[in-house]
Amino acid sequence: MNRYRVRPAGRLQPSLIPLILILAATLALAACGARQASAPPPAAAPAEAELVILHTNDHHGHPLKYDLPGCPGVGGLAARLTLVNGVRSRHANVLVLDAGDVNQGRPESNLFLGEPDFIGYNAIGYDAMALGNHEFDAARTVLMEQKAAARFPFLSANILTADGKPLVEPYLIRRFPGFTVAVLGLTTAETRTLVLPRNIRDLTIADEVATARRYLPELRRKADVVIALVHLGISEDPGFGSRRLARECPEFDLIVDGHTHTFMDHPLYEGRVPIVQAWARGIVMGQATLRLRHRRVAGLEWQPLPVNVALAPGALFHDPKVAPPAERLAEDAALLAQMADYGAKVDAMLAAVIGHAPATYRNNPGRAGGYSLGGLVCDALVWYTQGKGVDFALMNRGSIRADLPEGPILLKAVYAALPFDNTAVIVTLSGADVQALFDYTATIDSFQGASPIVSAGVSAVLDHAARRARDIRINGQPLDPAATYRVVTNSFVAAGGDGYEVFKRGQLYDTTVYMREIFAAYIQESGATLVPDNRPRIIWEGAPPPAAQKPAA
Repeated sequence: MNRYRVRPAGRLQPSLIPLILILAATLALAACGARQASAPPPAAAPAEAELVILHTNDHHGHPLKYDLPGCPGVGGLAARLTLVNGVRSRHANVLVLDAGDVNQGRPESNLFLGEPDFIGYNAIGYDAMALGNHEFDAARTVLMEQKAAARFPFLSANILTADGKPLVEPYLIRRFPGFTVAVLGLTTAETRTLVLPRNIRDLTIADEVATARRYLPELRRKADVVIALVHLGISEDPGFGSRRLARECPEFDLIVDGHTHTFMDHPLYEGRVPIVQAWARGIVMGQATLRLRHRRVAGLEWQPLPVNVALAPGALFHDPKVAPPAERLAEDAALLAQMADYGAKVDAMLAAVIGHAPATYRNNPGRAGGYSLGGLVCDALVWYTQGKGVDFALMNRGSIRADLPEGPILLKAVYAALPFDNTAVIVTLSGADVQALFDYTATIDSFQGASPIVSAGVSAVLDHAARRARDIRINGQPLDPAATYRVVTNSFVAAGGDGYEVFKRGQLYDTTVYMREIFAAYIQESGATLVPDNRPRIIWEGAPPPAAQKPAA
C-alpha cells in the first residue's frame, strides 16, 4: 500500500486550514508593521509656513554694474547673486522670478544677444521668467536660443502659435514642504504694437484677463498658492494692465509685474490682490514674503531690496532719489569674472572717442533738457538724408534708452543710447496724413515711450485734453494739408510700432542703415564739441505733470 496518496492539486486537508489562516494573519501583520516602519505616511502640512518670492523685472541687458547720477556702481548680476544667496541662507522656501524684458539694454548684452544675462540668471538660480515685449526685438531664433540656454522656464500663457498652443510654457508648478505654488505667465497684448511686426507675424497674443480666467480653475485645483508673473504694467487707469487683471481675477494671491519700470515702496492693492514691481535695470529686487496658514495665504510683507544703492523712497509711480549705499554688497567673484569678460570685449570693440559733450544730453522729460538727446538724434536723421527731399524727422522717445553723458563721447555710449537694430526709413505722406500723425501724438502721455521727438524747425502744440494737435509748423512754415511731405523715422515706428499706424499709409523707403551708425557719423561730422539744444520743440497742453512721469517701457 502506498503510504503517500496523491491528492488533487489545490486541495488542502481540512485539518490544516485553521493553522494556515493563523500563520497568514501573523505574516500579514508583520509585513504591515514592516511597511509602516520603513515608509511612514506623509506628514500633515504645517499649520503655518512661509514663502519668500524674490523678483525683478525690466533688467534690460544690464549684466554689469553701472552708474546712476550721483550713485556709481549700481546693480549688476554678480551683486544680485550675493543678495539672493543671502536671502536663501535665511529662508527655507524661496522662489526667484523675473517679470520680463531681460533683453535690450547695454552693449555688453546687445552685442552678444543676451548671452551674459542668461549666464547670470542661471547662476542666480531663477525659477521662471515671463516673456516681455522686448524678448521679441530680435528674430524668433534668438528667443529660442535663449530659451534653450536658460535653466528655467520662460512663461506666457497668452502668446499662441498658429495652432493655438502657447509658444512657451503657460505656467510653472513648484512644490515646497507642505504646500504647492503655481506661477502663471502673461505678456501684454500691447506687444502687437511694440515690436517689429515680422517678429510676431505668426503669433496671436490673446487677451490677458480672458487667458487668466481660462487657467485659474486648473491652477486652483493643482496649487495652494497661485501667483501671476506678468509683463503688463501698472497704470493709473484701473482698467489697464495688472490692475485690470487683479480686479477681474481676484483668485490670484499675488501679481508680480513688470513693463512700466515702476518704483514702489509698498504693494499696490486692487481689491484684495497685491501687485508688486521692482523698478528696473536691477537697481532693486523685490522681496515678497507670503505667510501661509493651513496652506492658504494669510498675509504679505513686501520690501524693495537695493542693489548697491541707497534709496530715498517716494510715492508710488515716482522715481526715488538715489545715493551711494552706506555698505556695499560684495560681487560674487566667479560670476563677476564671467561678466567682466563681456565688458572687456565691448570696451575693445567700442573704445573709439568720436566727439565731446559739454553737458549731458538727456532723454528724460522729467529733467531739465529732457529732450535734448532726442532732438539731436532726429537732427542726425535729417542730416543723413539730405538730398533726398526729407522735410523733417519724427520718432518715438522710447527708441532711445540712455543719456549721452558729459565729456568724451565713446562709440560705446552711442550703442547704449540706441541699442535697437532700427534703420532710418523715409516715408512720403500727404499734409492731411501729417496732421493725423500729430493728432495721434496728442493722445500719448508725454512720459510714455511712444511720445514724439522731432528735428529742428518743427513745432506743434499737442492738446492732450482735446486729443488734437494745432499750430504745426514744418521748417518754420504752417502745415499745408494739400502738400506732400517726406518724413524720416526709425523702422520700428515706420512699421506702425507704438501705435504710429499713420506711417503705414505712406510710401516707404528703407535706407537699411542703422540709426546708431548714422548718429555716430553725425557726431563725428559735427566737430569736436556738440552744443545741446534744450529748447522745447513740442508743447504739451493738458498732459500729466512731470511728477507723474515714468521711464519708457
